[in-house]
Amino acid sequence: MSYDYKFKIIVIGSKNVGKTAITTSFVSGRFRTYQSSTVGVEFMSRQITLGDKTIQVNIWDTTGDESYAEIFACYYKDCAGVILVFDVTDKMSFDKLNFWIEQMEKVNPDREVPFLVVGNKIDKHFNRVIFARQGERFSRRHNAPYIETSAKDDINIELVFSTLIEKVMSQYIVVPDKTIGIMS
Repeated sequence: MSYDYKFKIIVIGSKNVGKTAITTSFVSGRFRTYQSSTVGVEFMSRQITLGDKTIQVNIWDTTGDESYAEIFACYYKDCAGVILVFDVTDKMSFDKLNFWIEQMEKVNPDREVPFLVVGNKIDKHFNRVIFARQGERFSRRHNAPYIETSAKDDINIELVFSTLIEKVMSQYIVVPDKTIGIMS
């Protein structure tokens, strides 16, 4: 299939926050009950249409193991955008968001990479420890959209990717074949 643009999107965050579940749900439309932790990086892709443009979205789902963060940070290079995920039932994953932003900025020091913050696992509302206002406050401080999701219940998964793609297109597309993160 042909497309107008191709974007490299990186999904980052701590272990077991649902990065793979969100990515798999977006690409295949299915939630897998059991998913093993990502070792290294997994690659998936899907085409979407926004307005009159077809976009090939190449998604790099990275390990959440911080001990490998420096090694796998090379995958963040020249990405068009980043999805930063935390688990609303895990305060430590929320507290580590700045760590992941720093990793992204180290690899892309010469430009501001568009990203959004995703609070995942909202289906576990009785176990929730991070609430929407906390996620929104964090996102505002970093000039990033905030979206809450449930990969399990397919809540806002499409919205995450369409919001990031729109943000990327509004920030970078002037001459498509010269834009960071776009490969035509």
